[in-house]
Amino acid sequence: MKCVSLGHDERVNTINFDSRGKRLVSCSDDSCIKVWDLDSNGEIKLSHSWKAHQGKVIKSIFSDFIFGNVIASCSAHSISIWEESKIFEEDKKIWAFFIFIILFRFLDQ
Repeated sequence: MKCVSLGHDERVNTINFDSRGKRLVSCSDDSCIKVWDLDSNGEIKLSHSWKAHQGKVIKSIFSDFIFGNVIASCSAHSISIWEESKIFEEDKKIWAFFIFIILFRFLDQ
């Protein structure tokens, strides 16, 4: 077991694997989401990083069964869904909703 720094500037709130166990998504109080790839040697490499919300990102999760390769994330007042292309970017946000958030999840989980 290795200890790995996730490179966030503030507290990390969640870390989740994709369904295949080959990628991680982390989110933090620094407003950022980071996607990490796991190689065959178990090494973790940062593949994507972006500012996802105006405030703290409370949760981020993958869904690649029903919805294709997307990440959903939420802050205290918004949910965003990000479509994966070569890079997750602000212009790849495919849906956003602004409301008080307590909990969210994909139906396939």
